[in-house]
Amino acid sequence: MSTAVETYTGTVVDIADFDPAKIRITAAYRFKELIKTLPGASWNPKNDTWQAPLSWATCLGLRDMFPDLAIGPKLTAWATNYARTHVQFGMVNRELLEPAEPVAGDEDLFPYQQVDAQFLAHQERAFLFSDMGPGKTASAIRGMRLMARQGKTPWPALVACPNTTKIGWGREFERWWPGIKVTVVKGTAERRRRLLTEPAHVYVINYESLRSHSRIAPYGSQALRRCADCGGEDPTVTLARCQVHAKELNDIDFQLVIADEVHRIKEGSSLTARALKAATGDAPYRFGMTGTPIAHNVMDLWSPLNWLEPKEFPSRTRFQDQLVDVMYNAFGGVIISGLKPDKTDLWQRMFDFRMRRMTKDIVLPFLPPVISERRDVELTPKQAKAYKEISADMIATISDEKMGISYLTAAGGLTQTLRLLQLASSYGAVHLGDPRPDGTVPERFVLDDPSSKIDAFMEDMEDFEGRTTVVFAVSRQLIELLSRKMTDAKIPHGLITGAIDEDERQQHIDDFQSGKTKFILCTIAAGGTGITLTAADTRVFLQRSWSIIEMDQAKDRVHRIGSEKHENILHIDYVAPGTIEEAVIAVLDGKYESMEAILRDRDLFLRATKGLL
Repeated sequence: MSTAVETYTGTVVDIADFDPAKIRITAAYRFKELIKTLPGASWNPKNDTWQAPLSWATCLGLRDMFPDLAIGPKLTAWATNYARTHVQFGMVNRELLEPAEPVAGDEDLFPYQQVDAQFLAHQERAFLFSDMGPGKTASAIRGMRLMARQGKTPWPALVACPNTTKIGWGREFERWWPGIKVTVVKGTAERRRRLLTEPAHVYVINYESLRSHSRIAPYGSQALRRCADCGGEDPTVTLARCQVHAKELNDIDFQLVIADEVHRIKEGSSLTARALKAATGDAPYRFGMTGTPIAHNVMDLWSPLNWLEPKEFPSRTRFQDQLVDVMYNAFGGVIISGLKPDKTDLWQRMFDFRMRRMTKDIVLPFLPPVISERRDVELTPKQAKAYKEISADMIATISDEKMGISYLTAAGGLTQTLRLLQLASSYGAVHLGDPRPDGTVPERFVLDDPSSKIDAFMEDMEDFEGRTTVVFAVSRQLIELLSRKMTDAKIPHGLITGAIDEDERQQHIDDFQSGKTKFILCTIAAGGTGITLTAADTRVFLQRSWSIIEMDQAKDRVHRIGSEKHENILHIDYVAPGTIEEAVIAVLDGKYESMEAILRDRDLFLRATKGLL
């Protein structure tokens, strides 16, 4: 092999003598611009050579660029070993329904969960993208325990999760790995700081709190707020507001970081994503978990991949240029049309061995079938008039008994969309705020009677006799409007919205799950993650989110382990025909197709039903 490399006049790659973490690339000058597109590649003037990170993704990218590539002996040995220990294991185990070798002590898990745990423990950095409901939390905890039994050190560990799942993670550790100390970081900022200074095996913290207890990782050219000690010149930036200073999470040398609902960091520029990456530090073990990894297209996966393997996926722009087919609209905006057709195989070889995904229809066939029903609701005359005016002229005349005549405006396309979505569900009144310094007056549209959606639901109340029902909507105002109607009708119900504190919210959930109440009303944002509502045999959507992640998360609060006691799950959509709601439904359908192109669930299901898994 070495002789062939020494006499080869084309592109040669090998592990660099000057840095064992780099691949040295020797190529003709004419390939300069091509090599610059390789993620992580750069010119090293000190050694007068091109270099790139030593990683599997780099190897695949180089092979894709140069089909006649000559590979040096050191890189050959590294790639052969990595393929055997990680790639082959990942590809063999990513779709197993039962473990090849069961692990003692995991018999209380479903067989597929045992494979989950083994997959995570062996790969060390991997995604668990199974549907909502099959028990990813238990799999991750047992994967962590298996690592410890194998002689690896997974603690101190950090679990970053939505606020609604923090307490649940604490309970799950008690169930699946009792005896280790788990600190759920909650309370005031001072109490959270104190909890993070106390020794523990595992710290559980919500995404929203990360930025308060970690520095912020840099992103592109975005400036970081700096206090005076960090070279800042703004006297208002205190130590607490400084984004450069090390904070409590940065002082802990985490060995394992679990990002639950890792789609929360799909926007790499967000403070949440950058805080998680800074808090993760150099943690050698990383598990990313979500049942809905893609909201729009494959670019949603770049930031999670950058967190999982920053060396392999360092640049969003180069990731896009390498793999993604883009178009540009009339205003220069980027439109992602999907993977480049000739790069699909490259993407799968980069990604598939890092990800395990099981769908509910494969691993939980005992769950009840979902029966879907659409109920069309005509707008009331007042709604229809306002809707038509906003749609045509971006201004509507609103009549209110208390306020008289006022005007609802929609200054831009996004505002117009919001107003149309509001008016498709309910009428309302314009409330004016205090004048701004520039003389403009802020307006707030408050939903009120008449509401075609609320009226239709209340008229259908007999249909829900004997059933247990969850009602979802995007708008908190709409949920609160329905709550007032149900209260007036003396219909007991629970509420889950952003205005309900954690303890009260949990009491509403407990009452619903125990059968004390037959209705629970939820905003999709507050009730869509981290809770279990399997007492329900009916789920109702008065509105739909534009996000398939939010929609799938909300749907699966009901249809998950525990719902098998029902004969079926009735899914009811209340839709205002001929309105923007039809567009929301069409967009969601298109996004499901984009996710299918990446995750290939239909192919997985077909092979499972044919006994090929």
